[in-house]
Amino acid sequence: MSTGNADYSIVYKSTADGEAYDLRITNVGHDDAKNYQCTITQGGGDNGAISEQVSLTVTGTVIWSKDSEDITSDATVTNGDNRFSITGNQNNGEYNLQIVNADTQDAGTYACRVTASGNSVQIGPSQALLTVKELQSFGVEPVSKGILEDSDVTLFCSVSDKAGQLVWSLNGEDISSDSTITTSTSGYTINSPTPSVDYNLKIESVRPEHAGNYVCSVTSANGHPEITSDTALLTVEKLQDFLTEPSSIEEHEGSDVTLFCSVSNKAGQLVWSLNGEDISSDSTIATSTSGYTINSPIPSVDYNLKIESVRPEHAGNYVCSVTSANGHPEITSSTAVLTVLERPTSRPTDVPTERLTGHASVGPTETPTALSTEQPTEEQTEPPIELPVRVPTCAPSTVNTLILGENLILVCETERDEPAAILRWIQDGGEEQDGITLDTDTEIRVGLVLTITEELQGSVFTCVSTHPTHQNQETCQVGPLAVDILQTEIKLFSKEANRNAKVGEDITMDCTVQNKLGTIHWIRDGQVISSDTTMNNDDTRYFIGGDQSIGEFNLNINSVSKPDAGSYYCLLTSSVEELPVVSSNVMQLNIGDAIPPKDNYPQCAKSSKDLIDGDTVLLTCISKGGDPPAILQWDQDGNNQEGIHIDESALSLQVNISNEINGATFTCTSKHSTFNQSQTCVIGPIQVADASNGDSWNVGFWIVLVFLIIAIIIISFLIVFLVRRKGRKERTSVTI
Repeated sequence: MSTGNADYSIVYKSTADGEAYDLRITNVGHDDAKNYQCTITQGGGDNGAISEQVSLTVTGTVIWSKDSEDITSDATVTNGDNRFSITGNQNNGEYNLQIVNADTQDAGTYACRVTASGNSVQIGPSQALLTVKELQSFGVEPVSKGILEDSDVTLFCSVSDKAGQLVWSLNGEDISSDSTITTSTSGYTINSPTPSVDYNLKIESVRPEHAGNYVCSVTSANGHPEITSDTALLTVEKLQDFLTEPSSIEEHEGSDVTLFCSVSNKAGQLVWSLNGEDISSDSTIATSTSGYTINSPIPSVDYNLKIESVRPEHAGNYVCSVTSANGHPEITSSTAVLTVLERPTSRPTDVPTERLTGHASVGPTETPTALSTEQPTEEQTEPPIELPVRVPTCAPSTVNTLILGENLILVCETERDEPAAILRWIQDGGEEQDGITLDTDTEIRVGLVLTITEELQGSVFTCVSTHPTHQNQETCQVGPLAVDILQTEIKLFSKEANRNAKVGEDITMDCTVQNKLGTIHWIRDGQVISSDTTMNNDDTRYFIGGDQSIGEFNLNINSVSKPDAGSYYCLLTSSVEELPVVSSNVMQLNIGDAIPPKDNYPQCAKSSKDLIDGDTVLLTCISKGGDPPAILQWDQDGNNQEGIHIDESALSLQVNISNEINGATFTCTSKHSTFNQSQTCVIGPIQVADASNGDSWNVGFWIVLVFLIIAIIIISFLIVFLVRRKGRKERTSVTI
């Protein structure tokens, strides 16, 4: 006999003292620790002799070992690691080994045994192999980088023991999933030198839209928690480029000339050259020929070459170039030809009193008091008269307080000359701004339209006028701009009142902010669930929609369920301490049970029974009832087709009949939250008739119709003829 793991047996022995009946217990365990007694009964009677009780005590020790080294003794852990413990009910013989926060060092072979005690033999050991897998972790994380425009850059990310999907994001928007690029922005590829480990993001020909905060993350999977790398900031530096290049000019000897050259994002040295020979380096003249100076109205931007009292040796081909440096390639301007004309020795009397040629000017014309036939013995010349310099004027459209979100128009103007001056706006000594030309017959105007933002606080806008008569570029300024953000009008409103929806319905809750300063949050039952366009929960049914450029931050919930019910409102918070927190009204979202559509729907129908090659047929799918209405979808042989919604309960599909769809099947699928499975109706397989058969039938029909019409006309004439003839006979008989 047996009980538990122990086997019981009776061992009979015959001795000189009598007979013995011994109880043998094998595979003894703690459950066998009991009181035992032997009872002898006499045959046919109830009287018997009862022996004394014998108490069996099991004193073996339960020991756990790891890799043959003991680590416990009964309920005591002996390896000194407090992560190990014995659990279970020891009174019932349970000695379970528990390890918390297991790591790779805990891997190994574990065995449990019970030591021998007294007449009991050892139990076990029973062995188990423990394998501890490491959690997914980053081997390499991306780091911040600065890169020149049009260069290639790689952001590195490597993962060990990867379990989830590796996702690259830019400014919070996902742009990849494992090795697949999921953004429409071009230039991205994923390079994996070691598959399933390296997911390096390569960007070719970097552009400004590639700049921003990049994060590499791996989603949670199979017990591995999600991991997220540090943020890597990618900054894109624009290449050095010309704002203004020199142009060819003709000038008389002795006049002053300025050749203009302006550069944005300058990295190298700006060099002027004449006929291939360098004559300057940045602001330093590097030639022995006199007359040259470098004028820089805007430092590090303008490097205009001024030549005073030009002489024939100044004539030639001028080029402005900037050397390569720090990754910026060398740039070279177009060639400007300076032609030096001979100084005029006399002037006709009809020369106008003003002309715009360099700085040389003409004064009042001298008229001889008497005619003379003799040639003058000496050349008669007139002293040059300086023309007035046309200084531009700048004016803003308002001198009132600048309010965020409003528009400000800056206008730069100067009098029109021939040739016309070139006007351009520059912000804070940096890049040229795109202006709007507003020329008139008498003035040159360039307007600049600005939308007031916090970034314009303190900005200075300079209008630069370029003209051959200017020794230096003439300028005027507007600024520094003062933006009073405390007077900015902030409006936050929601179009929704209390909202009732049915289970399975898609809903949108509107929230719009004007002159947004700060962050828009959606609040549900007192909990923040979004920050601007980022959702704080993991429910993909929730997302922020609308046009954020006009302040729309609408909360969308797809396929709502009853747990989505609650109070919702949107909240505007600002980093500016003086601005208050602004909240919309609270909206209560109520979710009711969905009402299923009527039975035996959807139903499909086609607009024509006979389908002829070249015809167009309209397929219509109808569903009735249901709140919310069922979602209808047409497909052709399993491929979704875009239908036309007649209303919420009808979806039509226009099909051009051709032999290519002969035998095709069109299925309309109806989906609803109350359906256990989608409902369908089917049209097809489509049988397309040959167009020639239809044409023959049409021709035959018309021929028969024509013959019928002709027959009816002939019969009508015969009837009329017979009636008239009978009438004449009757009149004739009466006369006789």
